[in-house]
Amino acid sequence: MLIKIIIMKISLDKLKQNDSKRIFDLFKDEDVFFTLGSPFKFETITLDQEIEFVKNMIDSVKNKNDLFFAIKLNNELIGCISTKGIDKKMRTAEVGYWIGKNYWGKGYATLALKQFLNLAWETNLFDSLWAGSYENNFGSIKVLEKNGFKKFKEENIIHSVTDKIIINVYYKIFKS
Repeated sequence: MLIKIIIMKISLDKLKQNDSKRIFDLFKDEDVFFTLGSPFKFETITLDQEIEFVKNMIDSVKNKNDLFFAIKLNNELIGCISTKGIDKKMRTAEVGYWIGKNYWGKGYATLALKQFLNLAWETNLFDSLWAGSYENNFGSIKVLEKNGFKKFKEENIIHSVTDKIIINVYYKIFKS
């Protein structure tokens, strides 16, 4: 009997400008796009906007304002993970992540966030991190809870894409 074992390798890699097209292709799925707090409208997002977005993220990392990584599965970009709004005095930031729909429900986002937290704690950049998720994004909430994040607040917000009121749930984790 032949047994085949496949090990999937999740890694975090420096975001590169040539990642723009792949990110754009993954964003073209409406379900992925609607889980994000995007400044763009789904119907009108263009590759040029995505190229500019990636350029801005790379510049923000160079200026030490944010951390931004490509999530890769066996060296193929499947999503991104980043910080936003680093507060150097309070040693905290918002962490956000997303992965392409074909990769949902397989534990990849959970592993990527775990790697990100290890990096954040080992480099001593943060004492805490927080994240927000729409209350109906059960997959994202599961990723946060599996990584030790605890819910600390809920609030009504206006969804950036649909302009409808939705509940956003906030989670936080402290360096142990």
